[in-house]
Amino acid sequence: MKKTPIGTFDELLEKGTLPDACRPTLYDFIAHEALTFYTSGEQAAAKPEEVFEVPSDSPMLGPVEGFLAWAPAGVEADSPVLKAIHLYRELLRFHQKDPDSTAFCDADLARLVYGHNVAFGEDKSRRYQPP
Repeated sequence: MKKTPIGTFDELLEKGTLPDACRPTLYDFIAHEALTFYTSGEQAAAKPEEVFEVPSDSPMLGPVEGFLAWAPAGVEADSPVLKAIHLYRELLRFHQKDPDSTAFCDADLARLVYGHNVAFGEDKSRRYQPP
């Protein structure tokens, strides 16, 4: 999937508003579809007892290097927020060394927007500075 160009599926998939450079492979398409599911507000309704929360001082709203090194531990494995964090990390790692940085920047911006939406704390807005 990571080597299959998304253009291969042009006849099967409805064209969106983003250029293929933002979702260049089948892997990207599927990962972003999963992110749509995990980041939707509907997932918030089914919270486990020990829900994973994102403090505003976490690497979620920090520079990408810190986010990629971050490994939240001791949290609910079924948390949609945690699953979204792992997907964002995988997408960013996948595109980290691409010659064209479009997909990397798109995933990083989406990570920051999502982080701002789910984070809590007084300095949330101050730390939210998209690239």
